[in-house]
Amino acid sequence: GFNMAIQSQAALTIGGDGTLDAGTIYSANGTTINGGTLNLAAETVFDGPSTTIKGGNVNVHALLAVTFETLTVTGGRVVLETSDAGVGRYGTILIGEGMAVYDEKGALIENPDFETLQYALIRVPCDHTQATPSYTWTEDPITLTVTVSCTACGETFTGSTEDMDVTTSEDG
Repeated sequence: GFNMAIQSQAALTIGGDGTLDAGTIYSANGTTINGGTLNLAAETVFDGPSTTIKGGNVNVHALLAVTFETLTVTGGRVVLETSDAGVGRYGTILIGEGMAVYDEKGALIENPDFETLQYALIRVPCDHTQATPSYTWTEDPITLTVTVSCTACGETFTGSTEDMDVTTSEDG
């Protein structure tokens, strides 16, 4: 469950490809998250001198605070979710270069104010790993539509012969 707290007097590093459900994460010497899926829900989610998220999926359902010091996000995918009760963030959230912050409707937030923001999705631009494309033909007019999904983020890209010049051949 979410009641378990993770505490460390040394520097704490979390990684791998598993899923961890926890409450407060406290490290006297800072926490680094490198990978995996981390589901967090507690009154205080990140505590200690600093937390750096470099990769993985971090889902924060905080009741009181995301961080008391500095939360630095340089990679991965982070969802900061709050309830209508409101959440105080007593610290600084630093977003790495090239990362984007989105609201609950998926709209890009240009200058996020985490003090007043009720929900934020922070994610690094995906390098897009291509899954096997799917093809669709129509006869009249003759159109080829190609759909490719990213295996990393799930985003779908579609292109068709209507969008490009087509050269026909005897082979079809």
